[in-house]
Amino acid sequence: MKSLLRPKNKKSTAPMVPGAWPLLGHSQFYNTVNPTHVTFGAMADVYGPVFMTKFGSFNVIIINSKDVAKEIYTVHDKVLERPRLTASKLLGYNYSFLSFSPYGLYWREIRKIATSELFGVDMLMFSRAREADLAFRDLYVRWEKRGEPKEGVLVDMKQEIIDLTKNISLMMVAGKRYFGGNPNCEVKEARRCGKLIREFLDYFSLYLLSDVTPVLGFMEWKIKRGMKRTAKELDKVIEGWVEEHKNKRSDHGASENDYLDILIKILGHDKIPGVSDTHTTIKALCLNMVLNGSETAIVVLVWAVSLLTTRMY
Repeated sequence: MKSLLRPKNKKSTAPMVPGAWPLLGHSQFYNTVNPTHVTFGAMADVYGPVFMTKFGSFNVIIINSKDVAKEIYTVHDKVLERPRLTASKLLGYNYSFLSFSPYGLYWREIRKIATSELFGVDMLMFSRAREADLAFRDLYVRWEKRGEPKEGVLVDMKQEIIDLTKNISLMMVAGKRYFGGNPNCEVKEARRCGKLIREFLDYFSLYLLSDVTPVLGFMEWKIKRGMKRTAKELDKVIEGWVEEHKNKRSDHGASENDYLDILIKILGHDKIPGVSDTHTTIKALCLNMVLNGSETAIVVLVWAVSLLTTRMY
């Protein structure tokens, strides 16, 4: 667990790991064959449960204690400084994502809305079961057409899991299904939108040099140009989602079939403190939920299937 901090009082800071390089910091520790958490665990054995490293030009505090981590993220969370990632600026509507926006009035109000109105919604949970049923039904049809009783049919389960989790996120957010063999729109539109969402997720998975050493950001002009292009095209897609939902609400009355309906209901009528542009905030939160709603599930499910297939009992 790590948080970017800029300590002002050096006397009260955690011990700094020696061996930092100019501009790059301890980047050599992150580029090893061992997973990052294993590297940090070995450091914790030497420097204690709380220590610091330099990630480029930023100081990073590493916490290897559950109690300390809980206290920091509940009692002292105001001191946390969220990293200003390039992807969050260019793809996240200028740091409008809840998970990347700086601490302040905007973040507090949006977190309050997300906690009370979005994350606790039970009526959308059926989307998971419905999408899982469609995915497994598609696998069965494939086996029935091309497989054999003894040999079966070869399936890339990682890709199937990726398509399933992305569809679940999209259905819960905006009622869209772009991945797999059963899109709920034209195939051409599904491919175009699916490609943009994949690019969006890929860009957010990049660690850019400018994120840790801003003075070297000019070296990544080509990547930033691609981010701006994807952001422009993806904004048109999200704009279409919002307009489609607003038209449905005006034609058929207010309904709450997905998260976008809920956001339009809340942000479209009430004035929220700290939110100057509700329309942009709605689009940003939609993309934020698509980003955060699939990646963790993909990793966990791929890992679980891998264990099941390699450790058969």
